[in-house]
Amino acid sequence: MRDIGIAPVVRVSMLLCLLTCTRCLPIPHPEDDTPEIQGIVFSAGHPLSHRRVAVSLQHQRLEAGQVVGDLCNAPILETVTDDGGAFSLPATSHFTPFFFIVGDRFAQWNFCIESDGVLHAALSRKLGGTPHLVHLSCVERTGAAVECVIKP
Repeated sequence: MRDIGIAPVVRVSMLLCLLTCTRCLPIPHPEDDTPEIQGIVFSAGHPLSHRRVAVSLQHQRLEAGQVVGDLCNAPILETVTDDGGAFSLPATSHFTPFFFIVGDRFAQWNFCIESDGVLHAALSRKLGGTPHLVHLSCVERTGAAVECVIKP
């Protein structure tokens, strides 16, 4: 009589148990990278038209106590504000073969606005808990720094 080893059902059950213990299941699905972002940019009470805005997935890290990395050096999407200072960037996502049961993906998205010809981060957020649509109100302060807040 031939020994067929562990039955296929048992092998699959063991694999699913192992994947569950590692908090990762083979469930292919799309994951959000950035929300849809809409907003308006002002300076001294007037809309800033034709200003480049972008979203990036860059992050900074600490090395020897110093922040390293530029949040806006590799935008994944960008557009230009219209005559009224308004802008809209679509949501982005990617397809992944695994579903992580617990924990945040630690994804960070950054909203960047051009100042003096260079994109600068005006808002950075972790993806966990972010709504699918974010409305921003951005104001250029003295020194060309732009601050953005999420409108309810």
